[in-house]
Amino acid sequence: MRQITSIQLHDILDIGMKMNLLDVRETNELKYGVISNSIHISMKNIAAKMDELGQLKKDPIVIICRSGKRSNKVGQYLEKAGFNDLINLAGGMNEWATKIDNSMTVY
Repeated sequence: MRQITSIQLHDILDIGMKMNLLDVRETNELKYGVISNSIHISMKNIAAKMDELGQLKKDPIVIICRSGKRSNKVGQYLEKAGFNDLINLAGGMNEWATKIDNSMTVY
């Protein structure tokens, strides 16, 4: 699984490259901010949503959490399930909030 920084992701999204953004935080964490067009499936529900996730395989999937740790674990799980174009947002939403969107809360 590849890693991407918030600045790299921001630049890629700015040029319009097609990527799926998968936010695996818990629902109560979304109040701190979300990246536009993200799909939210909490980490605990990933296994139950494999059919839904399978529909995203045609484009890279960037996995997002608060710090990059949970998203990395989800990525490892999805790799074992046959997903191969996965990218972890290193530093997660906290890095995004610090470097890209200061209106979001670091928590």
